[in-house]
Amino acid sequence: MKPSIRLGRTRFMALVRACGAACLAFGLASAVSAQDPTPQTDAAVRIGVAAEQSDYRVGPADTLSIKVFGVPALTQTVRVSNSGKIHIAHLGIVSVDGLTTGQIESLIARDLQASGLVVEPSVHVTLDQYRAHPVYILGEVNQPGQYVLTGKRWFITDLIGNAQGIGSMADPIAYLYRMKTPAASSGSAPLSGEAGSFSPEDVVTINVLALAQGKAPEMNLELRGGDILYVRQSVPEYFYVVGEVNRPGVYEYSYGQGEGLGALRLSRAIASAGGPGRTAKSSEGILVRTGENGVTEQIRFDLGAVIHGRQPDVPIRANDIIFIPGSGMKTIAYGLTGLLPMLATQAVYTVPR
Repeated sequence: MKPSIRLGRTRFMALVRACGAACLAFGLASAVSAQDPTPQTDAAVRIGVAAEQSDYRVGPADTLSIKVFGVPALTQTVRVSNSGKIHIAHLGIVSVDGLTTGQIESLIARDLQASGLVVEPSVHVTLDQYRAHPVYILGEVNQPGQYVLTGKRWFITDLIGNAQGIGSMADPIAYLYRMKTPAASSGSAPLSGEAGSFSPEDVVTINVLALAQGKAPEMNLELRGGDILYVRQSVPEYFYVVGEVNRPGVYEYSYGQGEGLGALRLSRAIASAGGPGRTAKSSEGILVRTGENGVTEQIRFDLGAVIHGRQPDVPIRANDIIFIPGSGMKTIAYGLTGLLPMLATQAVYTVPR
């Protein structure tokens, strides 16, 4: 089976509790509304929006709604230019790049007062459209594309969730490409995702399978404008069981089978091939393995001793060759000849989980 994104038990229970709390809050709000005719919904929405926007840094292409109470002529909707500036009627050009809505309110109020246009200005600025901080998810996901960061904090799991999860052919290892900006190098979130260039240290390896299983919460990085998450397509890997077994052949090796308690081990791999044949010399088995340095080693094993715990039941790795000799089968090369018809027809077995 191919790995897929799943909610870990901890996140699932948190979601259940959050839903329960939301339902309780809705019930209480309904009860209060029945007793008090004053509507609360609009106020709650305004508070939620203000909280979401309070830390958001405005940037190019964002749209702002500006109101100066008591001065309708100054009420307007403006779009932030590529240079991070807006034009305010009767006031002129104001630079807002990297500022929060609260800072923009203070800046406009100060300029209005300094220009003598309004004696005691009360300014309210809200974000109508978020456009300045796009993030991207590409590759083997169900809905690849561009997503825009809003005032709330976004993490990798949020981006994967918005993309409707990873596809069935996704590789568990994904890559997060980060734009190099002066703000990013100083440790703070960049003000926009426009400038920058990639370099090797800007690529972060993310194990999305471990992340989904709740095993690597440290990999759930907070996103910033310009981030690109690339989920590559998995490349099939195999191991081989040859010689005097009941079903010699090519077996698909799934990611994660070589790790942890659920690792695919030698005894199970041989059992998946139907076990030793009638004339098998199970005590003279050989595991052929090529290391990362290209050096090939032969690990001899006695299957009976492995089964009874007298020899280690080693985890299988991709490209391993397991050889069980028979009465007329002296070499691994001879055993491999049985694979040729199978390789020609692309017949590949899978190991039951």
